[in-house]
Amino acid sequence: MSLAERFDAAFLYRLARLRLDSARLFDGRIPGERRSPRYGASLEFVDVRPYVPGDDTRYVDWNVYRRLDRIVVKRFREHRDLCLHLLVDTSASMGVGTPSKLDHGLRAGAVLACVALANHERVSVGLLADDAHRTLTPRRGHRQMARLLDLLGTIRVGGRTRLGDALAGHARASLPPGVAVVISDLIEPVTRIEPGLRALLARGLDLRVVHVLADDEMSPDIDGDVELLDVEEPSRATAKRLTAERATHRRYQQNLARFLDERVTLCRQLQIPYLRLAGTGTSDVQLLQQLRAAGFLA
Repeated sequence: MSLAERFDAAFLYRLARLRLDSARLFDGRIPGERRSPRYGASLEFVDVRPYVPGDDTRYVDWNVYRRLDRIVVKRFREHRDLCLHLLVDTSASMGVGTPSKLDHGLRAGAVLACVALANHERVSVGLLADDAHRTLTPRRGHRQMARLLDLLGTIRVGGRTRLGDALAGHARASLPPGVAVVISDLIEPVTRIEPGLRALLARGLDLRVVHVLADDEMSPDIDGDVELLDVEEPSRATAKRLTAERATHRRYQQNLARFLDERVTLCRQLQIPYLRLAGTGTSDVQLLQQLRAAGFLA
């Protein structure tokens, strides 16, 4: 079932009642519904300041002038738009699972994107690949939902991705202010991932991470003599041969726990909201609950 088929009118109506959870003030490019650092014309009164020559007299507080014989002008908080950036890992390892980790992660990304578009925010999509490039420039409005869902459905996996370098590459691009959501299985040493995440944070983005894992990765169903191939470089020359027994599974679970803990710890240290989507049997209702509990939606 495609994303467009899965996101029926009833589900989209439910998403329209939510909003991206971000308390940050972003200096958006066009008027919107988010509070910005700018002062200007709006309905949100902030405070007053002394009048200086050249100020618009429409904002003079005449009540203060009559009471205190002082000329002050009212200041109002401008409301601007926010941009949601979906940064999607397309390495071959994201194709593992049924449905794949990519499909599972894109479903979460599509939920966030539809919420943003329903609230008149902009959405852009970028690929985390060695030849990283933007696939959709920022678009705005609920009429873009169908196009966005179709676009997400065309994303395919393949090859190897140096995740940290790909993240840093997007950080060097001219990303508008807003929320950036990294969708990845994070299969790269944290020492390589960290610089890319820091580069995005340095751009002033409100960064989030969706960590996707497959059922087979959480609990491999293997037994006896097996040969393991790297899905990103499936060469017999680099294949690993082993005998899967109880001790093997125990060591795997220990290594998996360490792998997960390192990534949770990294996100905690960088104060990045982290959501792990493990297993592919999550319903739409459960997915919404997870996104809200992780601080992605409000």
